[in-house]
Amino acid sequence: MDAFIRNFNENDTSSVVAIHNLCKGKFEFEKITPDFIFEILQKPGFEFAVAIFDDKVAGFAGALFDEQMHLSELGPIAVHPEYRNRGIGTEFIVYLFKFLKSRKIRIVNARVKSDNEEAVKFLEKFGFEVVLESEDYKGKPGITMLLKVL
Repeated sequence: MDAFIRNFNENDTSSVVAIHNLCKGKFEFEKITPDFIFEILQKPGFEFAVAIFDDKVAGFAGALFDEQMHLSELGPIAVHPEYRNRGIGTEFIVYLFKFLKSRKIRIVNARVKSDNEEAVKFLEKFGFEVVLESEDYKGKPGITMLLKVL
């Protein structure tokens, strides 16, 4: 069975938190809570989706966007370790690019921790280019900024 992507709903919250916690060290926010998720969902210009595989949430992805500026920031994107290398990350990118294009978004950026080489390589497969690499800051990994024009 293939995964399918759909909009996040409230029943997905515990699965999203669990997947986020399995991917520790990969995100800007080390720990999230259901309240954090609901707070972000209240912001205008945020698309949030989940991947369903075998009737389970296998991953999640989001994008902030500004229709007036035609800009978006991709992320977070996470796939449960048990479901990786099955094309789910690719399906998220396809879904989000289609959504962003429908909103007339032209420029998409993504920020990842500099030590997350897997994420950088993944995004480069879809035409993102590294435009900035910051130094470590107070013992935390630096940030790599990637950019793509749709």
